[in-house]
Amino acid sequence: KDNRFAPITEQELEKATISLTFISQPERAFALSNIELGKHGIILNKYKQDGGLEASSVFLPQVPKTMGWDLATTLAELSKKAGLPDNGWQDGCELQTFEGYELKEDA
Repeated sequence: KDNRFAPITEQELEKATISLTFISQPERAFALSNIELGKHGIILNKYKQDGGLEASSVFLPQVPKTMGWDLATTLAELSKKAGLPDNGWQDGCELQTFEGYELKEDA
C-alpha cells in the first residue's frame, strides 16, 4: 500500500526478487566522517521549534552504493526525500546511522 509505487502484477511477481533488511538500533551521527556508505543506513529527522517532527527520511545502507552516490549526493537526496531542499540536512536536522543485514531471494 505504498502510494509511490503501482501494485506488483502477477507477471512481475514471477520475476521479482524479495529483499529484507534487518537493521541495528540507530545511533546519532556526531560526525559526517563516521558515516560509511554501503555500511551505514542514514535517517534524517528535522524537528520543529516545539520539538515535534517536521520531516523525516531514511536510506538503507545499500541505496547510495546502488545509485553510485557519494556522501554529499546521498545527503542531498535524503533531504529531497524528506521534502526539504538539497541542503536541508544542514539546517537543524539530526542524522542517525544504523547497520543493516540484507537477505535476498528470487521468486
